[in-house]
Amino acid sequence: MKEYEEKLASDIQGTIIDIESAGNFSNTYNDSRRYENIISVIFGYIDRERLHVYCATSADEIPELKALIRQLMKELKNPFHAFNVEFETCVFYHHIGIEELFERELNIEKYEKKSKAVRILNIPNYSDPFF
Repeated sequence: MKEYEEKLASDIQGTIIDIESAGNFSNTYNDSRRYENIISVIFGYIDRERLHVYCATSADEIPELKALIRQLMKELKNPFHAFNVEFETCVFYHHIGIEELFERELNIEKYEKKSKAVRILNIPNYSDPFF
């Protein structure tokens, strides 16, 4: 598993959680079951002191990442924020087994590009090539 950490000084209250995923939506459902085939492959967070990213580099590392996410979520500081609370909540529920986690939506509009929310909230993009 690849790991990246960058020290920083931030005024964030709590922790921003972001996942990148793989899989397909189950469009036969109109509820959280739409996300049951989506799995986390990258887990990242930003808190007052750091940006930290964990990336599974193969399918064999997915269970390790899943266990790591469960452990980290016990240690990270509340409140938890996400760029798309519905997506993160449903993936966390179906793939990680964690319920009712996020307290703040960072996107202003549903399906807003993350880059727009980052710009409006004045969050550094840390040289993100997909920004």
